[in-house]
Amino acid sequence: MRQLPLSGSVTFVLSAQIALDAHHIRYVTPDPFSGGLPLSSCILVDDDDFEKARAVIADLQDTRPTPQPDADDAPIFRIVVNAVVSGLIFLWLMLVLHR
Repeated sequence: MRQLPLSGSVTFVLSAQIALDAHHIRYVTPDPFSGGLPLSSCILVDDDDFEKARAVIADLQDTRPTPQPDADDAPIFRIVVNAVVSGLIFLWLMLVLHR
C-alpha cells in the first residue's frame, strides 16, 4: 500500500475517493477516530494501482476558493479618482471663467 499525495480540503479528498471508485481502484482511508492520519491528508492504494490512481487524482480540479481582492481598497480608490476628476473640473472651470 502506498499513500497518495493529497493536499486540500476534505471535499477534495472525498472527490478523490469518488473518482477512485468510478475507476474501480481500491483504496483505504484510516479511521479518523483511531488516532491515525486525518481524513484530509491520506488515501492508501495498492502498489499496482498507484500510478493509475495518481493519474485519476491529477484530473480532478482543486475547487478551493481563490482569494478575493481586499474590499477595503475600493473606497480609497474611488476617493482618489473623485478627487482627481474634481480637481480637473475645477481647473477647467477656472480657465473657462477667467477668459
